[in-house]
Amino acid sequence: MRGQWFIITAVSIIASLALFSLSLTIPVELDVTEPARVSEGFYFKNFAEELNKTVNYCLIDSLDCEREIKWFIAYARKKLAGMGYNLVVKNRTSLLSFPIKFYIELSSERANISQVFSFP
Repeated sequence: MRGQWFIITAVSIIASLALFSLSLTIPVELDVTEPARVSEGFYFKNFAEELNKTVNYCLIDSLDCEREIKWFIAYARKKLAGMGYNLVVKNRTSLLSFPIKFYIELSSERANISQVFSFP
C-alpha cells in the first residue's frame, strides 16, 4: 500500500510542477511581416533595377519607350502605394534620348530615400 501512495504522490507532484511551469511561460507572438514593412531600401533598389531593365528592354526590342516606361512607373507606384509607400519619379532628360536620367524618391512614415539614376 505504501508503494501505491508513493507513485500517486510522485505523479501528482510532477503534474503540479508541469502545470506551474506552463503558467509561468509567456506566450510569444512573432510578427513575420515586420521585415517587409520596414524595407524601404529593398523596394527602392528593386524599383531602380526593374526600371533599368524596362529601359534596356525598350532599347533591345525597339518598343515605344515612353509608353512602356510610363506604364511601368504607374504600375509600380500603384503597387507601392498599396503597401504604404509614396513613389515619386521625375525625368531629368527626355524619355526619347539616351541615357535617360530619373530622380527617384521613395518615402513612407519611417524613411525617405532619393537618388538620381542614369539608364542605361
